[in-house]
Amino acid sequence: MFLFLFSNVSFRQTVMKNAFWLAASYGITRILKLGVAVLAARILGPAGYGSFSYCLSFAGAFFIFADLGLGTLVVREYHTRTVRPALLSTARSMKIASATVFGILACVGYLFSRLSGPLFGFVVLLLVVSHIRDFFASILRGMQRMEYEFVANVMESAAVLIGAYFFLYSHPSPEALAAMYLAGAAVSLCASFAFARGAFRPASFSSHEGAWLLKNGFPMALFGLTSFLFFSADQIIIGIFGEAADVGRYAVAARIVASAALIPAFLSSAIFPALSERSGDPAFRRRIFSRMMLILSSGGVLVAVLLSLFAGYLIPALFGPGYEPSVGVFRLLVWMLVFVFPGSFLDYFLFARNRQSADFIATLGAGILNVILGFMLVPAYGMHGAAIASIVAQAANFTVTFSYARTVL
Repeated sequence: MFLFLFSNVSFRQTVMKNAFWLAASYGITRILKLGVAVLAARILGPAGYGSFSYCLSFAGAFFIFADLGLGTLVVREYHTRTVRPALLSTARSMKIASATVFGILACVGYLFSRLSGPLFGFVVLLLVVSHIRDFFASILRGMQRMEYEFVANVMESAAVLIGAYFFLYSHPSPEALAAMYLAGAAVSLCASFAFARGAFRPASFSSHEGAWLLKNGFPMALFGLTSFLFFSADQIIIGIFGEAADVGRYAVAARIVASAALIPAFLSSAIFPALSERSGDPAFRRRIFSRMMLILSSGGVLVAVLLSLFAGYLIPALFGPGYEPSVGVFRLLVWMLVFVFPGSFLDYFLFARNRQSADFIATLGAGILNVILGFMLVPAYGMHGAAIASIVAQAANFTVTFSYARTVL
């Protein structure tokens, strides 16, 4: 059992080991983070929690391109060719510089907002630290050492939950919540760096490697824009036409849906290294494609049905009576999982096939559709309009991406 969980012995065993640790990581950390969200939502109320969520979405808009696509690119390169020391060192320097630069841009953007200064400061630091942390987590995935990523993620979530439990009751404010998230991200960054440092060899920054990283990572970096259009823009639109309490009520519904969406994400990311390594094997590609699409499509329908049925009990029980208006929007929003579950694998499949540019175009078009529909529907239908826009956009994204993926099998 020890060798199975902590060593890479064979292809099948490595995939199963990675899937186990990613499942454990996503499962435990998502439960812990959901615990933080429940505590925060109950203590701060819809208005306070909405202020934090709105600030996070607004600041996140300045970090759309901060990833530079380096994380996914490094994981892919680990399994398609020999990773050069200069490549990793250059990618690390670029990631730290990128997070810092976009953090400064966010601070400039704050001057044109009406947000709380301390809250915005904590949130920007949180995003900077999180982006750097994510890079080192990608190194661990490239090394196929998901057990280390599991430890770092659990340490982060546990730190946030413990801090929130003991600190939020005495200092009930959005600023205190942001500070707890920042502390947890810092803990995870230190742990991820300690685990991944062995992957780096002495090497200086290479302009040649930097140019290669920018050229190949840019299409992946653009996915930061699509992520924002799908998962943050709706809360900003609700904040424009509604109140902070509306954002808070929508945010708790979106939080649970996002937690459920991590199920296909961890399954797809577990198979991604192997998919990249054997991307030149047509029979393997077709077999994995058909199996994953069947599993995830069925899973998306099942999860959506179950969450919709129990929404009336789940939301009030977790977040309190102040969030009862979230039940209706939650019952709508969960149906986007029918498209998100299989769509998650399609993204990884196209990355492995080096078709990220086409995948980006399809996802960007759907993201823009989401924003356009949001501005059309939210003024009249509020939170429910945002949910309808998300479902239609996700359906469009899945339809186009699936059709294209079948052409490159």
